Amino acid sequence: SVTSQTQFSVDGIPVDASGAKFEPAGGTIAVGVEVEVEGTANNGVIIATKVSIEDEHEDALKGFELHGLIELLETGGKTFVLRGVTVSYGGSTFTHGIEADLANGRRVEVKGSLSTDGTRIEAKTIIFEM
Repeated sequence: SVTSQTQFSVDGIPVDASGAKFEPAGGTIAVGVEVEVEGTANNGVIIATKVSIEDEHEDALKGFELHGLIELLETGGKTFVLRGVTVSYGGSTFTHGIEADLANGRRVEVKGSLSTDGTRIEAKTIIFEM
């Protein structure tokens, strides 16, 4: 959904792009336009630092990428929180570590997609960062 050029949602996640750099400059945000948003999560809102409007003819990146420290690890449900976003890791592959290496406070990079109900990221890859 689009409220304005600086207030919109990507796959149901609100984005505040009021302080973001847009590429290309002057690009238009509209429903159905593919974008890549970089920024930080704050209370369920992405505070964007950069918004790239994808060329409809390019292979746009699909999914989400998050970096940060694991919080609220729940091994029974195979979830944890990363930068305020719940991550489900049941079907993940791991790089530079294994599932048993997941721990609160551990720095990781997560690549995945939004769950069908829009409540969490379904991790496809988890990379342990040093």
